[in-house]
Amino acid sequence: MIADSIVRQFRSIVGDDNAWTDATDLHTYAYNAAVVEAKGLFYPPDPGSQAESTIGGNVAENAGGLRGLKYGVTRDYVMGMSFFDVEGNLVKSGSRTVKCATGYNLTGLMVGSEGTLGVFAEIILKLIPLPAHRKAMMAVFDSMEKETSAGTILFSSRVKRALDPKNILNPGKIVAVKV
Repeated sequence: MIADSIVRQFRSIVGDDNAWTDATDLHTYAYNAAVVEAKGLFYPPDPGSQAESTIGGNVAENAGGLRGLKYGVTRDYVMGMSFFDVEGNLVKSGSRTVKCATGYNLTGLMVGSEGTLGVFAEIILKLIPLPAHRKAMMAVFDSMEKETSAGTILFSSRVKRALDPKNILNPGKIVAVKV
């Protein structure tokens, strides 16, 4: 089985170039995020399944989460990878550099491919400095029109936000905003 031959340990956190190398380990996203944050770094995508999901699964699905609007989704943080193609060949794509524009963008093709094009062996993720402050806000509205108006104001303001429309529940319910 290919999965048995893949290195399964959290390999390294490289602080100097803010890259995180993950070998599609068996640790959950939440575990890896805690390790990264302990080093003062931050991996923004935060899928709703973070207690169960792995980085490899998040890359295969291009997972996003509540911070997607502010920071981007998984695709925005994958710098490179190694994967086994459908014939079992090990393919390397991308790099630890900020710009890697030579050849085909196989990394971009693999992110979100749902495992149909290959099996990840190693994934290089970009990390950013841990935000100094994090805030959460909850707003309650008595109509969908007021909810929509508040969302429009937030989207057009210069305030940095991470508003996810999926958090708008039924009319008159709750809109959750993470700042």
